[in-house]
Amino acid sequence: MMPIVARGIYHLVSQWKVDGTVKEAADVLEDVEGLASWWPSAWLEAEIEQPGDEKGVGKVARLVTRGWLPYNLHWYFRVVESDSPYGFTIQAFGDFDGIGIWTLEQAGPEVHIVYDWT
Repeated sequence: MMPIVARGIYHLVSQWKVDGTVKEAADVLEDVEGLASWWPSAWLEAEIEQPGDEKGVGKVARLVTRGWLPYNLHWYFRVVESDSPYGFTIQAFGDFDGIGIWTLEQAGPEVHIVYDWT
């Protein structure tokens, strides 16, 4: 899907299908400090600054990321809603601002994962 850019708004919906259970997929996505180990070229630093409640709401993470452009982005996210393990919503701020909504759904032996970023 092509991103939509209009009036300074960027909207991207990414979708994946992975083998496993919703719980297994949620465990990977919720492991902030593990991000750099499975995608080190993009996630340079990732650490939790505030742990949040038992569902992760209120968790604040500090991140340094890099894409194809020759600079690093320093940003944070806060988990603002959680329906763990079926998804959660983050609010990003810093060099990167926006709202990201993760949704996970079991589909037989696979998990359908959707990330909706604005």
